[in-house]
Amino acid sequence: FFQAEDGIRCLVRSRGLGDVYKRQLYNLLDSLFSLISTLPPEYEKYLIYIPFFVIALILSFLLVPIIGYFGERNSILDLPKEERNRKNYLNKFDNAGRHIHKNPTPLLGGLAPLLPVLLYLTLSPKSSITIPLVMSLSILIIVGFLDDKYNLSPKIQLSAQLIAALIIVFSKIDLAFINNPLTGGIINLNWTSLSISNGLFPISLTFPGDTILVGWIILCTNAMKWVGGTDGLLDGISFIAYLFLFLIGIRTGSFDVTVISIIMAGGILGLLIYNYHPAFIFDGAIGKTTFGFLIATLAIINGAKLATTMIILTIPVIDAFVVLVNRYKAHKPRNFLELMKINDTTHLHHNLLNMGLSHTQVFLVEVSIQLVVSAIGVLTAGAVKLFFMLIFAALVTTSLFLVKKFGDEINRKKPPETPESKYSY
Repeated sequence: FFQAEDGIRCLVRSRGLGDVYKRQLYNLLDSLFSLISTLPPEYEKYLIYIPFFVIALILSFLLVPIIGYFGERNSILDLPKEERNRKNYLNKFDNAGRHIHKNPTPLLGGLAPLLPVLLYLTLSPKSSITIPLVMSLSILIIVGFLDDKYNLSPKIQLSAQLIAALIIVFSKIDLAFINNPLTGGIINLNWTSLSISNGLFPISLTFPGDTILVGWIILCTNAMKWVGGTDGLLDGISFIAYLFLFLIGIRTGSFDVTVISIIMAGGILGLLIYNYHPAFIFDGAIGKTTFGFLIATLAIINGAKLATTMIILTIPVIDAFVVLVNRYKAHKPRNFLELMKINDTTHLHHNLLNMGLSHTQVFLVEVSIQLVVSAIGVLTAGAVKLFFMLIFAALVTTSLFLVKKFGDEINRKKPPETPESKYSY
């Protein structure tokens, strides 16, 4: 740190700043580094990751305008509902009503936080973790780009998620056990296993753990995907989720999880500067699918911290559950795929907007709840964590149904949704 302080002082002297500004900056540096030097030694394990966070934040902050310019030049835009009705998409059931912004806005913003992660994974030694992550993220990024450009059908989007999940499942990233919060032990999910060596990465399968793993990844991916309906909300919730995954990684000693989590947190914060209301760029399908996918995968690499991760994702997961229940009751789909195709304006953020809250207020409400719940989930353990999770899940589920009902009352005077418009993903 003292070497860093000397370097910053040299940089300040070379900039030719006035004496007053130099003194103010030097006083700030003295206060900052004095504070750091007085911290207990155990905080060093957190501070050494600050460069990853700062570099990712700067890279993302610089990349977002470039990506936005590329999106505008190539017409990769999220159009308002009035203009979407006049545009042909591969997804013929696009629900124009859920696009509540006023002006055409560039997409692809979610690529900015991911590029530093891909850079880290590419520069890291090839391993049974880095190769599958690069492959699966690359698939989601490519399909997400095509989705932002052509608005792909739900079947193609779900297929891409499934392929990415299967790459993780067939790798050495297995769900061999989950922690038992009641006894402090583990629940074995490796009843039988299969291992095959090949030239790319070793194939490993466990049953029934890897069957559950596919569902876990799809659940987290879509729960986070559906959060991205208003400015900055997906980024705010993802930022908190990755910060707490970073803390869990420190606790468990998982270096890859720790570094990737803090890089994602820094990158998302750099994007949030532009995506906060009024948003200059949207995450797009790239951000909506990869953010949740990476959270689900890091939880497994981190030692099957499913309960803690589920608490961190309380709002997205329960909101997804309530929405699916309401959609099933309203539309009576014939199968699960048809249920997953339906996209309406019944999410929590839609109902809060219907109740009169502004975009900023919706952001602050959901992110604040996410922060409190995540902190309690990480700080508690064992039966206390399970008790908290069950009680809070019941409260949140009840609250979401009540908010949905109240939002419907306010929204009742609006024109009804057409049968064709309900199918969008």
